[in-house]
Amino acid sequence: MKTLKTLVVLVALIAGSQLVQAKDKTCSCIEVLSIKRDIFYFKTPEDLTGATIEVYSADTLIFTNQVAHRKTLIDFYFEKPGVYTIKIIKGAKVEEFTYQKQSPSPYAESESGHHIEIAK
Repeated sequence: MKTLKTLVVLVALIAGSQLVQAKDKTCSCIEVLSIKRDIFYFKTPEDLTGATIEVYSADTLIFTNQVAHRKTLIDFYFEKPGVYTIKIIKGAKVEEFTYQKQSPSPYAESESGHHIEIAK
């Protein structure tokens, strides 16, 4: 009988710790799927649909749009090589990622401005 009580208490403690971990809001909810070929491809949970995407280059906002689908692709193909900061904002929640583009755009005239595109 003592073993059964110990087993029940142990199961309750394990189940309780699992519930506490499930409610932890400090972890990133956004899954980065790919950063190859001049793209930043990510997946968001349903509750982040409608969030704002902001892309910064050297602390200057160069692009903004809304998350319309759970899977979103940001295309940096026509951008200059450099380090870009991507922020996904909804309410008080802000997720921030750094993307480094190394290859130059094959179109020299495209580097005169910003030409970021979003696709689903």
